[in-house]
Amino acid sequence: SGRIWNESIKQLESSEIELNHKSILFNAINILKIKNVQSPVIHIPLILSAKKFHFNNKFKKEELTFHSNALERYLKLRYNLNSFSIINKGMGLKIEWPSYKEDKLSIIIPTKDNQKLLQSCINSISNHSSLQNYEIILVDNNSKESTTLSFFKKFLKESTSSRIHKLLNFNEVFNYSKINNFAIRHAQGSVILLLNNDIEFLDKGWDIELINHALREDIGFVGAKLIYPNHTIQHAGILLGGDKVAYHPYRKVSEKKLINNKQVELAQEFSAVTGACMAISREKWELLEGMDENKLKICFNDVDICLRAKSFGLRNIYLPYIRAIHHESKSRGRPTGKQYKQIVKEQKILRKRWLEIIKNDPYTVRYNHLSLNNLKNSKIPIINQY
Repeated sequence: SGRIWNESIKQLESSEIELNHKSILFNAINILKIKNVQSPVIHIPLILSAKKFHFNNKFKKEELTFHSNALERYLKLRYNLNSFSIINKGMGLKIEWPSYKEDKLSIIIPTKDNQKLLQSCINSISNHSSLQNYEIILVDNNSKESTTLSFFKKFLKESTSSRIHKLLNFNEVFNYSKINNFAIRHAQGSVILLLNNDIEFLDKGWDIELINHALREDIGFVGAKLIYPNHTIQHAGILLGGDKVAYHPYRKVSEKKLINNKQVELAQEFSAVTGACMAISREKWELLEGMDENKLKICFNDVDICLRAKSFGLRNIYLPYIRAIHHESKSRGRPTGKQYKQIVKEQKILRKRWLEIIKNDPYTVRYNHLSLNNLKNSKIPIINQY
């Protein structure tokens, strides 16, 4: 409201802090937080204003400087932080949060056969890890192939005191939620990473990024940028709505074409991130009481638990700085028959359970009739369903 805006200006003037719209806005957000205003920021799902700047434009650089200064002050006030840094990424800013290198990361990987795929996943973890304190927990769901069973023995022999390897057996019918709930009861880490066996990390430091964000007090789930082997987007956050309840924006669009797209290249909040690679602190996982293993056995369990985290006041975030290849569905294949019918059933459960937010996802922009008329001629990619 205008009252909060004016209060923000008065505070800044009395502190002799430079006045600009960035500093006023961040200070207003802090005032709302202190006053404990419920839902202080309302999302309008329309494009109300648009500007076109070249990233090297003098005015754009000035804007980023204003933004950086205001953000630094806000972080110190809101989180009482001193050990952080803000990096100019050209199109926007990246916050380097305090590091928690001493905390253990527990990596949960459900798997069934496909030894080569699994081995590539584990190799990418060790080759690109910056931590000296993690555990990989494989959850075998009825593997039969001799190459896989031999690999399990080798995997266990490679366990060390700081990089622990564990193997759990889950001999029931595939139930993604139950498998992860079961495995996490055997985990020792302060941060949990749910990871598909068809993921390959591409860059060093992915684990530090996950831990640093997952341990922030107001963060729920942390997701990564996942790309297909041909370097098109597989996951850059999940949006809600449409006939299929949830979808991946920019799916199958070339990563190179999106290099200047802020929605893909900057860290931001989403209602949900994919369970193929998502992290959360152990404390918050226990607060949420795990995944719904009774009604959401195969699909949408990741979206459901993300929305539960959101209902607890936690924020789910997407980090483009963590990049990984995702060989989607190579391990278990595409669902057919009874499994497909179960997915359709679970989709209906999710829609009924979270109808209000699915209809009004705060991170979705609905195109108005003016933009729809020009959509075919625009460079906006068609969004594939999740």
